[in-house]
Amino acid sequence: MRKIIFAVFAAAFCIIAAFSANAAEPSNETPLSNVPYLEEIEFENAVIDGGFVSGQTAFSITLDDPDTSPRLRSYKINGDANIFVTYNYDNMHRQTGVYVTLSFESGSVIYTFNYSNARDFKITDNADLSALSCDYGEVQPAINSNDTVYKLYIPSDLTQLNITPVTADTNAYCYPANISMGLNDEQEPELSFTVNASDGSTKMYEFKVRRIDKTIEEVKLEMAQPDYVSFARGELFYQRPAVIIASVCAVAGVIILFVFLSVTRRIIVNPRDKDEKPFYSVSKE
Repeated sequence: MRKIIFAVFAAAFCIIAAFSANAAEPSNETPLSNVPYLEEIEFENAVIDGGFVSGQTAFSITLDDPDTSPRLRSYKINGDANIFVTYNYDNMHRQTGVYVTLSFESGSVIYTFNYSNARDFKITDNADLSALSCDYGEVQPAINSNDTVYKLYIPSDLTQLNITPVTADTNAYCYPANISMGLNDEQEPELSFTVNASDGSTKMYEFKVRRIDKTIEEVKLEMAQPDYVSFARGELFYQRPAVIIASVCAVAGVIILFVFLSVTRRIIVNPRDKDEKPFYSVSKE
């Protein structure tokens, strides 16, 4: 009888222990009931280990080049939400992963992508930015290693600006690491970021925010197109059709005026009159 009681208690203990272990283990399941969620996502310079599964929120990614920061390449959201990308750093200010946040009216969902092959800290002088992650923002010209002053174009009705600078080197750190600020529909602030290379050298970048004549909804529709390239192209002052036509007309007018003045000058300064009779003659001997 004692053996039977002991066996019953042992079985009950095992069941309770197994339940406690399952309860303590963090779940990768996302509370996706009636909220927006990611259906697809891809990164440049990184591959999601095992592929992306929309029911999970925790992943590991392998960097193609462990010294180069991954960047968001493409994504697909089920539902209406804004996407915001940030980077996680250790106490050495070295990147260890990417956080992707879906923000919507009733809350948010955070996806984590930890680097599976992050290298040990490495000293370099690379203080370059490779990109600027921004909700409905477009940087022109494209960020490169030479320029440090850029313009950031946003829709005319954008009132919440979320920005994350992306360093070219995973060993570099940018301050501020991200910006989240509210705007009225007329504000066009100027933003500054300082990239600190791992050897201590720094590089400062400036971004001048400019609004274009398109709403967020219009930009969303453009970005959803399969051949999408830019929502700011054609909307900048010097790219607008009216400005282009006016410029062409101005150039054509200058050319016509130049030709007219050249012809007029020849007529005015001509000393000979074909209708005038000669008043002297030179005889030949």
